[in-house]
Amino acid sequence: MPERIIMAVHAYSVAQRCLDLTLSYVRDRSTFGKPLITRQVVRHKLVQMRQRIELARTYTRLVAARHAAGSFVAGEACLAKNAAVEAGKYVVDEAVQLHGGTGYMRESEVERHYRDMRILGIGGGATEVMTDLAAKLFGYDRLP
Repeated sequence: MPERIIMAVHAYSVAQRCLDLTLSYVRDRSTFGKPLITRQVVRHKLVQMRQRIELARTYTRLVAARHAAGSFVAGEACLAKNAAVEAGKYVVDEAVQLHGGTGYMRESEVERHYRDMRILGIGGGATEVMTDLAAKLFGYDRLP
């Protein structure tokens, strides 16, 4: 169970790093004489990225605190891992998109995070395995 919480923390932390890199990039990069940050669609993407990170971080910390207090939170740890990985995948994908061609180059940090994020949905228990385990822990596999 702690492994899944750690994986969730890792996922939202990588997502936060990609958001930070992207924010710096869109402030510095100009197109058609204006910084990318001045574009409404870019600002909305940044907010959506932050929202997913914040939700994953908040839920994961809640589950970690309950675990530290001695509660049995195996099902919730599965949910935290899955939610944080999904948030991370979304954020790194948007980061690559906002970086344009630069984001896809091997020398780009966001490109590395884009590749590495994929393994987080597998390590510590694949997303599908976590979902099925959570269903069993929550009693969703039992008839009334």
